[in-house]
Amino acid sequence: MADAALTCAACHGPLCAPILTLPCGNSLHRACVLAPPACAPPPLNRLLICPFAGCAWRAHPHPLTIAHAGADTVLGDALAAGSDVEVADALECALCLHLMQDPVTLFPCGHSACRGCLVATFTAPPPTLCGGGGEVAGPACFLCRAPVLVPGGNSCTAGAYYARVPANRALTALIARVQPATAPPPADESDGDANVPIFACTLVLPGMPCRLHVYEPRYRLMIRRVCSQRANRDFGMCAPRSDGTVAVGDVGTLVQVQAVQWLADGRALVETVGAAPFRIVEKRCVDGYCVARIERVRDDPDECVKLDDAVPADVSPCSGPCSTVRDAICGASRMLERFLGRLAGAQRAQFVEQFGAMPCDPRAFTWWLAGVLPVDAARRARLLTDASPKSRFATVLEWCRPR
Repeated sequence: MADAALTCAACHGPLCAPILTLPCGNSLHRACVLAPPACAPPPLNRLLICPFAGCAWRAHPHPLTIAHAGADTVLGDALAAGSDVEVADALECALCLHLMQDPVTLFPCGHSACRGCLVATFTAPPPTLCGGGGEVAGPACFLCRAPVLVPGGNSCTAGAYYARVPANRALTALIARVQPATAPPPADESDGDANVPIFACTLVLPGMPCRLHVYEPRYRLMIRRVCSQRANRDFGMCAPRSDGTVAVGDVGTLVQVQAVQWLADGRALVETVGAAPFRIVEKRCVDGYCVARIERVRDDPDECVKLDDAVPADVSPCSGPCSTVRDAICGASRMLERFLGRLAGAQRAQFVEQFGAMPCDPRAFTWWLAGVLPVDAARRARLLTDASPKSRFATVLEWCRPR
């Protein structure tokens, strides 16, 4: 029995070129696709009713007339190939030059690529139109530069749209045939702690927001790769040495990308938040920036700070011979309120935007207070190496005491 993914839904015959692949990931003979009647009123004259049962769209945007829709040439070449080797060659991704993984086909031009590679092209800074005075072009195909289907035609949402659009079912079926089922999935070396991109910029503490203006080409490339290749969209932040570099043994913090705004000239405004401290074990240079193998500084699993734990009076910011962790947090909160009360409204808003709201969880409170207090980077770096939550809490409270 023929694979349903390799069968035309309209004529029920085996697929052969020319083929049209729809945004739902299903393919059919181009000749079997009927254009809407010329007399159909809008918006029906711009829709293509999907002939595939179970299609989530049911109707697709119609590219003016069917003559403007590009054929799926990759699928056509793969179906016409005579051997598995030729099929594999036809299924090579034009971006990474490997056998496609999770293939996605652009509509209406019909060109295909790995989902990860395709999303990376839309994550890159958008091109500008020549002579357009900085006007930003809409999303375009990586190969032919033809406009591609994106809801609203917005370049900013193209990456998110193609990250979730259904894969090309026919190409997926062919890839499964030529790729042995016993073969393990290709390892993504950009993920994990063995290949962490390092941004030598400043020291960030866990939980602390950090906004970056990325303008150097090497770091713009790094941000694009982080957003498209690393599952957690994270990278390392370290304070640079006097020569602007980092070294083995240096400490830093993994930060996660929350949002990226690409500007027309290629610069990026990146919002991140600190996640976990680490030490650099090995490092190397990739395309001008540092990539390191890191060792995370993990908290002692047998030790935690609870709100009802007692705090010695000599490290407590509260009055009284002894207090609990809850009392210490409340005392710090009152100190913060007095400090903010002396600031103008705009300055208070800027403080909250920079540091975030004060958390009540003892572990998060420790890092937050360490970021707020005016202490030097060396003391903060030593705090990152401390795996004892109780020791960190006591250290930060000690910083609060008047000298």
